[in-house]
Amino acid sequence: VDVKTLHPGDSVSYHRAYKAAKREKIAVIPVGYSDGYPHSVSGKLKALIRGKKYPILNTITANHMEALINTEPHIMAGDEVTLIGAQGNELITADDLAEWAGISNYKVLIGLNPLIPRFLIKN
Repeated sequence: VDVKTLHPGDSVSYHRAYKAAKREKIAVIPVGYSDGYPHSVSGKLKALIRGKKYPILNTITANHMEALINTEPHIMAGDEVTLIGAQGNELITADDLAEWAGISNYKVLIGLNPLIPRFLIKN
């Protein structure tokens, strides 16, 4: 993840889809719809950073998305982001992503770019 500060009037995403009304801190996540994330989850998706869920701002682009992280001053460039999986006590499942996108969990999983690393964890 990369961390950026937006100032009033700064904008991000296609066609300036999100415009900061005040000073805000965002995490730029290098995953987008070219990686298989459904574009239809724009405005609904959450990301896990440091064990906490953060909302994704507006439009998911081809190669990145932004999370609003104003409430967490300790998030830094290089921190791990989880889009499907667990961090701490929080969890985002393929079923969650499917519900937000209005598609089946099978379509979510089969749509993910095969180049994305996958980690299978046994409990």
